[in-house]
Amino acid sequence: VPGLVVAHPTRDLLIVGRSMSAVNPPSSVALIRRSDMTLTAEVEIIYPRPHANAVRDGWAYSASLAENRIAVIDLDTEDVTLVDLPEPTVRDTAAMAHAEHAGMTPHTLVEFALAPDGRTMVAGGQISGELMVFDLSDPATPRIIHRVQIGGAPWHPAFTPDGRWVY
Repeated sequence: VPGLVVAHPTRDLLIVGRSMSAVNPPSSVALIRRSDMTLTAEVEIIYPRPHANAVRDGWAYSASLAENRIAVIDLDTEDVTLVDLPEPTVRDTAAMAHAEHAGMTPHTLVEFALAPDGRTMVAGGQISGELMVFDLSDPATPRIIHRVQIGGAPWHPAFTPDGRWVY
């Protein structure tokens, strides 16, 4: 069951995550040739429920809905590097009741947004209520540079065309 889909801006490629509603989805991200919709690869991620996706140059990013991790995928080699995310700073107890893993509060990153210049990526945590800002100056090693507690369930962040603001 496909989830979020991201089109590579210059390659004939779609990066496809898994649906939030999928029952026991595979722990992989699909790479699809967009010109003819042919599945070219299933990149194993190792964590459950890869969903949020973003793509920049030769790199794709995917986040788990169930764990505080993102995967960095080298699109040329299909090698995967996992990046652990910090625990949420504030815990929404109502949302925590729905967390899948006892003892761990997942952020549940639903979607990434890339700044127009490709150097910054943001993601909102549905359960944590945090917006995380990632520095992508080295696209192989995204790092969190800022966390903002905004509450609610921020799902789909978006940059303004000039990259100055995130909504």
